[in-house]
Parts: sequence; C-alpha cells; structure tokens
Amino acid sequence: MKREKIISLLEKEYKPNNAWKEDFIGLQVTGKDEVNNILVTLDITLETISQAINDEIDMIIAHHPLIFGEKEIVVKENIMLKSKLSLIEKANINVFIIHTNIDFGINSLAFSQGKKLMLSEMKTIDNNEAIIGKWEEKFETSVALIEEIKERLKINYQLRTNIIGNKTFTNIVIGSGAAGEIIYDHNFQDSLFLIGELKWHQWVYANEMNINVLELGHFSENIFKEKTRNFLNNLIPEIKVLEGIEENGYSSI
Repeated sequence: MKREKIISLLEKEYKPNNAWKEDFIGLQVTGKDEVNNILVTLDITLETISQAINDEIDMIIAHHPLIFGEKEIVVKENIMLKSKLSLIEKANINVFIIHTNIDFGINSLAFSQGKKLMLSEMKTIDNNEAIIGKWEEKFETSVALIEEIKERLKINYQLRTNIIGNKTFTNIVIGSGAAGEIIYDHNFQDSLFLIGELKWHQWVYANEMNINVLELGHFSENIFKEKTRNFLNNLIPEIKVLEGIEENGYSSI
C-alpha cells in the first residue's frame, strides 16, 4: 500500500489538528513509497531501529517524536539523534509520529487505560485532556490498589505516589502524558489522579490540597502499540504490523 494512503487513514482517525500546536507529529522521515510492513512503537530507540532493519520494516509509527524541535538544530545538538537518523535513512524507512493527537478525547490513550482498569461511566474533562470514571472496586490497602493498577496497565517498575495509608476512591482521573496542569482545575479530593508525569510544583500543590496522585511514568503509554496495531489490523489486514520490543527505561529497585 502507498505510504500516503496509510498516512491518510491514520490522520483520519487521529486528526493532526487535535494535537498541541507546539507538537511535532506526522511524517518525520520519508522512506519507501510502498509500505508492506509496519512497526508500531512507543519510542524510536536504537533497539527498535535495529528491529525494524532486521524485520525489513518499511514504516515505523511511534508515539513519542523522534525529532522534537527544529530538525537542523536538534540534530546538530544531539549526536545520538544524528546516528539514529543515519540508520533510518540508510534503510529507507518512513517514520510517522502520532503524539498528542492521540492523547485527547474518547479515542485517547487515557480512555484506553481507563478501559483496562475497568472504569465505568467514563467521560472526558478539561477540553478532552483527561478522562474521569467510576472506580467501583475496593482494596484493603493502598499497596494492593497500586499493584492492581500496575498489573492491569502492564507496568513492572516502582511508581511515585503521595498516597498515605489505606484509601478508597470514588473516581479515577487519568491525564495524558505530562498534562499535570489539569490538577488545578478540579476538586480531586475523592479521586485518584493518574498521570504520566507530574512536575514538582504540581506535586507541591497536590500535597497541600490533599489530592492523591499516582505517577505512572511515560512508559505506561505503551498501550499505544496495542491500540495502533489493532487499528491497523482491522483497517488494512493485508499489511503486516509488528510491535516494537523495547525496555521500559525504569529501575524496579
């Protein structure tokens, strides 16, 4: 299938105008015009590039941008990025990015995470930047609750949290990526706030306002691979789609 046809299908589902204006999405490296094999991955690492080359991949679809900034500037400043681009371009592989245009609304990664957690009555809040859903399960300890969340979201590393003692929550709020600023917009005292990354001043605010936070880390967005692979398999089953094999980058100590 032609590269532009695949891009058209992806952009119809994950519209570019839904992304943050400051984001860097879309086709970042132009490779082969004809695409038969696709690799979907969270990050474009040396490991996933090697996998793509070995499996004769024609297009890599990633969640996190390979190039984040003006290409000439960031390549000059980042020798690793320069090496990655050299390998990708030599192999004539396309690189397509779906970042914040998959972070918002009922088609978002946060919504998919909510389904994995089996939340009910899910709806979007804050201009679709987050979702909120009913948490109908009870746990004897906060440790048991956290371990259950980790298991359902396939997280195998330690998480940062400010939960103290045994807690029960009426709702769970899930924010995409580093959208921690939404913590200022609502009364979350009865909710557990899940976020990929929370900045320090936001942690201070959460502690002072008695808001319970569980920071999942950006690797929790690894659900992107399954979601994107399923979408492509359903829409264009003739294309072979593989998932990237990558380490989470976190220590479990």
